Amino acid sequence: MSDAFAAMLVSLTWVIIMVGRLFCAAMAQRYARSRIIFLNCTGSAVFFFLLVNAKTLRL
Repeated sequence: MSDAFAAMLVSLTWVIIMVGRLFCAAMAQRYARSRIIFLNCTGSAVFFFLLVNAKTLRL
């Protein structure tokens, strides 16, 4: 993995984290805490599975 590609992935990670936090803040006004936690855990498990099984990232 090149340095530029690694730097781009780190930047992308922080952007996604920020978007996720804003999304969860908006969802907190509409849904119960337990539902948001369940959705966060489910989403994390799905994307962790994708991360572990990814061989390349096409952009």
